[in-house]
Amino acid sequence: MSATIQTVKENTVSKEDEMKGSEKQIKWAEDIIEKAMASFDDMIKNYDKFQANGVADVLGYSKKAVEAAKADMQAVFAQVDKASDIIDIRNKLTYDALKATVINAYM
Repeated sequence: MSATIQTVKENTVSKEDEMKGSEKQIKWAEDIIEKAMASFDDMIKNYDKFQANGVADVLGYSKKAVEAAKADMQAVFAQVDKASDIIDIRNKLTYDALKATVINAYM
């Protein structure tokens, strides 16, 4: 499991209710999550394009690795109960950071 996913897990508890925080924090956290999930989808699309051209190896990751990381992250996000937990690690949930996580932890 990657350090990013482990960090989120360590900062969360079981989700009993909706995410807690101010309305602004909740919206911000939801936007961060949405962008993170879109990043995984973009990685898969890129892989498919490169695979069609026979050069997927240059990406440094596999479609299977991205799908596994995405599934793990979805499970972690489902457990988050405080918007601030997501906001605090937003820099680890960018496209580049998630791509590095896929390459370093799932390959």
